[in-house]
Amino acid sequence: MGIKTNIIDLANFKNLSEDTIKEKMLKAIEQINKGEVIAFPTETVYGLGANAFNETAVEKIFKIKGRPADNPLIVHVCSIKQAESIIDFNDFIYKNNNNKNTETIRDENQNKKDNINFQFLSKKVLLDRFQKAQSLWPGPISFIFPAKKDKIPSIVRGGLSTIAIRLPDHLLAQVLIKNSFPLAAPSANISGKPSCTNSIDVINDFNGKISYVIDGGHSVYGIESTVVDCTSIIPTILRPGFITQEDLYPIFSDIEYSDALNYNIIEKDGSLKSSPKSPGMKYTHYKPEAKVVLLGKNEDKYFLSNIAKSSSKKIYMMKPLDFSFDINNNEPFKNLKNKKILILKHSDLFDPLFEIIERFSSDTKIINFLDSYSFAQKFYALFRQADRENREYIFIEPYGFSGFELAIMNRLQKAMDEIWTF
Repeated sequence: MGIKTNIIDLANFKNLSEDTIKEKMLKAIEQINKGEVIAFPTETVYGLGANAFNETAVEKIFKIKGRPADNPLIVHVCSIKQAESIIDFNDFIYKNNNNKNTETIRDENQNKKDNINFQFLSKKVLLDRFQKAQSLWPGPISFIFPAKKDKIPSIVRGGLSTIAIRLPDHLLAQVLIKNSFPLAAPSANISGKPSCTNSIDVINDFNGKISYVIDGGHSVYGIESTVVDCTSIIPTILRPGFITQEDLYPIFSDIEYSDALNYNIIEKDGSLKSSPKSPGMKYTHYKPEAKVVLLGKNEDKYFLSNIAKSSSKKIYMMKPLDFSFDINNNEPFKNLKNKKILILKHSDLFDPLFEIIERFSSDTKIINFLDSYSFAQKFYALFRQADRENREYIFIEPYGFSGFELAIMNRLQKAMDEIWTF
């Protein structure tokens, strides 16, 4: 028999005092203090949280979520002081593979054994970067620093010597952490599935598996936090989010994207100079049951080809659309016959394609978005809704490939099955 899952309704939290919020959360706070797992809202997506200092509690997150054990978690804190308490500001050793975005390690003996070149980040550099990071907190951004390994268990760090830390800009999350512990928390969804941006979707994934879900309404941003590595030679964006490289330049003037996110690294023939490996690419993420197809223009084919290669997914480069062709003899159109389809669009660019789809599908639903921000807020929930409606295909007209729109593309890249260009 499973656990009874209770909902704490705080969707109207903006009208409540902090004391009232705490009182309504008391049972969830008690569960965290007992080493249990609960779900809570943040401004990005909902999180599945447990006491970050309690290894046994954190192990439950991995078991409940079905998360691979080598996938590190973000530790959510309620203050700068709390963040400082889990960072090791001593000189930091990192492995230099002639790549600015290298994995950080601390074993100098291994250096001698394997003849690997190690370099250092000084305490002064780490303190300077932490000072700069503070100006962006609270907010939808996580920073990676050396971890105090005696405080943060290995399972939270994914076996690394670093830890990602975030101070969420959400009153419910802050009150929860303030009255319990720093929370190790991935997104509150079954591993590989779309993240949850509302409490109903959280319950659909974890009913009977966790004791409490705190309902804080719909997430403000709808995609996960930006992640910046402050332990590489230069500050490096490992995961794009609402806070962009352009936003970060005034604070970290030398900040760059990791090579894994630079899909423009191509030779003249369109081949990759290096294989992009974006964070989390080792595993499938954000994936609905429906087949996800990204649409693009042939003029962007090299960029889109790199995205397809980095994900080992198919790309179909097609001629301009022709209403008269026979769908039964055209790959991949023939697979659409009598299928239930969802279309997410923001312009009329691909309307000829959508008219063809409507002719041959059994049920086509079209949703038009005004801008990329409203799309980001809603697309995870729409993925889940499509699965509930047994839709077999989701066609998406992407936005751009820079700034905040790159963050959306990063998620769609991991969710997609195919790219079609015209």
